[in-house]
Amino acid sequence: TRLRNEADFLNKISHSNIVDLLRHYHFSKATLFLLEYIDGCSSIEFIKNKSLNHTPQNIKNIIGAFFYISNGLEFVHTNKKIHRDIKPANLMFVFDKQDKIISSKSKIIDFTTMIDYGEDISLEDRAVGTVNFMSPEQIKRKELAYSTDIFSLGTSFYTIIQRAHPFGGINTSNKTIKERILRGKIPPFKGCAMFYPKELRYLILDMMALNPKNRPSASYVTSALQSIYETS
Repeated sequence: TRLRNEADFLNKISHSNIVDLLRHYHFSKATLFLLEYIDGCSSIEFIKNKSLNHTPQNIKNIIGAFFYISNGLEFVHTNKKIHRDIKPANLMFVFDKQDKIISSKSKIIDFTTMIDYGEDISLEDRAVGTVNFMSPEQIKRKELAYSTDIFSLGTSFYTIIQRAHPFGGINTSNKTIKERILRGKIPPFKGCAMFYPKELRYLILDMMALNPKNRPSASYVTSALQSIYETS
């Protein structure tokens, strides 16, 4: 059912920062997607494998990529959908021949976990997602709103600029990560993250607010990122 929902959504929409569905086939026991080829890598692969000189232009390109990704998420929310699994592995970066990020070609992928805003889902289904990037309300299995995606996006942005997850690494247990998320204590930025404008760092912390009511909307994030990009 979730795969059919993903196919129906992607088939109906077109946005430059959301992966294109070219064709899909429904079988009795399977659904087959033919998606566009994205000549790049996920942002988690970018963190792991690509060295980055923190030049003003490289920083600007990453902020630009954040803007376009937020723009894509804003479009998802405008269509009354909640992604529920925003994470670096689902955020794609594309590079030019000089290995620089082409900001405008950044894309959100994998809408398998997507639900309608206000959809009545089971308590078990409310906890669907990737633990490291879950919102507190996902962990608590509370009713979900657009703000759950904002928390996950903020955590993803934090991970990308800090090159480390705020709540634990690969050797940290899911239980510990959940406890740290629910505690709401975000480690201060340091090292490579300090090359980025303080306005971006403040925005990310706002996106990761423990209380979902204190998080900005996707449209606000997009607007703020545009302003940060233009002044960086």
